[in-house]
Amino acid sequence: MSLTAGWSLALSLMDLWTAKARIVSPDQISKAHVVVVARRTGAASDRIRIERVLRGDLSPDRELRVVNLADVPDLSHDRSYLFPLSSFRSDFKVTELEGQRDAPLVYPASPDVIEQAKAILR
Repeated sequence: MSLTAGWSLALSLMDLWTAKARIVSPDQISKAHVVVVARRTGAASDRIRIERVLRGDLSPDRELRVVNLADVPDLSHDRSYLFPLSSFRSDFKVTELEGQRDAPLVYPASPDVIEQAKAILR
């Protein structure tokens, strides 16, 4: 029993020490017109519902259409993400950097990620 508990503790500590912190792109956050914490409204939806606004003149509970949301890999509808967004006609798109070839980036909305974004926006 104590061997199992010790092994579990050791594995937990190794995971903690080797886990990579999520790094938010300062250029992407700075370029974004709007930075929000939001959730996708459905598994195949192109819309998000705002939970918190870090930059921009939007209100929580507002729903936005994000034209390139389908291009974001592994985006779940049952968790919150930090979305750097740029205006696109009457809608929005996940902010991309000039020359970016990778998929658009959004970030799981952990306290660390939110603090990084707030520090960039100061």
